Amino acid sequence: MMKKTLGIIILSMLWLMSCRHQESNSDSLLGGIDFANRKDLSDMKLSDLLTDYSIIELETNDSCLIGDNRGKYVKKEGIIYVKSFNEIMEFDKSGKFLRKLSRQGNGPEEYGSILDFEIVPGKDGKEIWIGSESGISRYDARTLAFIGRKDYEGFPSQIRYVNDTTFLVVSAGDKWFNAWSPEGKVRQRYFDEDQANSLRKISQFNNTGDRVFYQIEDTNEAVVYDPATDAFTMSKIFDAIPEVQTISGNREAMAKYGYLDFHKETDGLYDTMIYVRTSGGMSLAQLFRKDGSRTLILSRDGKTRVMDYDMENGGKANDIVPDINIRFLTTPVATDSDSGFLFILEPLDGDGDSNPRLLDVAKIL
Repeated sequence: MMKKTLGIIILSMLWLMSCRHQESNSDSLLGGIDFANRKDLSDMKLSDLLTDYSIIELETNDSCLIGDNRGKYVKKEGIIYVKSFNEIMEFDKSGKFLRKLSRQGNGPEEYGSILDFEIVPGKDGKEIWIGSESGISRYDARTLAFIGRKDYEGFPSQIRYVNDTTFLVVSAGDKWFNAWSPEGKVRQRYFDEDQANSLRKISQFNNTGDRVFYQIEDTNEAVVYDPATDAFTMSKIFDAIPEVQTISGNREAMAKYGYLDFHKETDGLYDTMIYVRTSGGMSLAQLFRKDGSRTLILSRDGKTRVMDYDMENGGKANDIVPDINIRFLTTPVATDSDSGFLFILEPLDGDGDSNPRLLDVAKIL
């Protein structure tokens, strides 16, 4: 009996050591994907995957008509901020319009064309930081009062708050990724200018733990910033995705076909990961397969589902918003939420008469 018990204990220890070894060998940001267990979305309901959600109808009136549905949507602490051309509109969590920041101009308290914006915690509440060709301008998110301006050398085309001492800024130049302090100093620069991998991701920055990452083109590769070391590195996003676009493959194709033609010449040769998003312990990713189908990758706290679909069978599974084409799942709009994931439900070009509905997903799987 004692020998049997001892044997069980030894086997258990070996199993635990094996698990730890496997975990330590994972050199990706979000772990592995079991592509062998891919399912067809038509065999399920969409509500089985997006398990906790609400639909938000943004108020429509002459003061808050969103003219650019391709703008950026951010939800922070129950407030929804929307970039529409060169204005930032605010709605509450039910979709009621609250206020609008509209200060484009050349004056001391104005900004140029909005390249990007970020919601930043301040001493007296949230602030709206706007990146434009005139630098980075700060406004009180509640009163919309001007707070000040930060100079930035170059155009801050995308900005991300990391902590009180660090912002990440994507800008043109010899190095595209910059760790910038609010005092105006760029401490770290990373990723050489690369025409073959120059796509600015609309869905922008993501977090995994304390690290922040930015997907390069439609690949399974990302630039990663670690605030603990104040350093940038490169990493795979998932352990392995077969036949997916790569940074090196893009460079080889551009060298062969030229900048203007390499995307056209390589279309259909490999899969593309058009976006990846994270929130808490959850992640979503979308693959466009070279055969024309789609694959949705969902993960929460170690549980993963890989779902194949096309527009027809995916539409049959859409029990959440059956009046909307399921292509909303594939739309890589710049949506960010501190409580899950946001999707825009209306056509991206809009009808010009009403604001879009948002699908606010708090939990998946």
